[in-house]
Amino acid sequence: MSDDQDQFITFFDFKVDGSGITQLHVNQVTPRKLYSVTSVWSLLRPIKNDEPPVKNIPDVVNTFPEFAEVSDCAYHMLDGHIWIGHDIIRSDYPRLKKAFAEIDKDPPVPKDIIDIRHFLMSGTKLAGLADILGLGHPEQEKYPTLVNVRAIKLCEEAMSIYEPDMLKNYVDGHFHPVVSLLRDFADGWNAVAATRELLLSPYPPSMMKPLKVFDFIYTRRLMNLIG
Repeated sequence: MSDDQDQFITFFDFKVDGSGITQLHVNQVTPRKLYSVTSVWSLLRPIKNDEPPVKNIPDVVNTFPEFAEVSDCAYHMLDGHIWIGHDIIRSDYPRLKKAFAEIDKDPPVPKDIIDIRHFLMSGTKLAGLADILGLGHPEQEKYPTLVNVRAIKLCEEAMSIYEPDMLKNYVDGHFHPVVSLLRDFADGWNAVAATRELLLSPYPPSMMKPLKVFDFIYTRRLMNLIG
């Protein structure tokens, strides 16, 4: 199946390192082969009121461009596309929203979010190997999203050993097999999180959708992983 321009996947990393330097890397790739189509990388001045605040920021940071200078490019690469990255739901996306709010612009909205963190927390052998290969460790390279792209490609070969049945299911799909696997883990985690919220809901049991005993036990186990 050929790659479809409307289905580009956008690898996304928007973090602050220990020196207070904000780094934005957006890498748009084809969904099946993960060929890079468009990429933007920049070191930026700190976002106002960003958390956690960083002290003793190097003077050189003041020479970096402001977020407004790259915002239009980042918006078009992110809006309406599938995003993939590590811990982007809790870290990168909130920071992105804050950055756009600072310049009085609406933030991009993802078509879907694949958070690598969920897969890496699964405890599977393939997840352990992916961690060793650098998945979810953007600090290992100047261009952080390239670490994830490379690790995903390497994991495809390992799937034939650790997840052969899944590989058979994904091999003819529209997305790269490992991306499909990551997406399934992310979707499953989101479903469990929603169920967790339902279980902790203050509403009376009569208003809650009943759970089967098996579903309840399985959900409780995954809730313990979520914390």
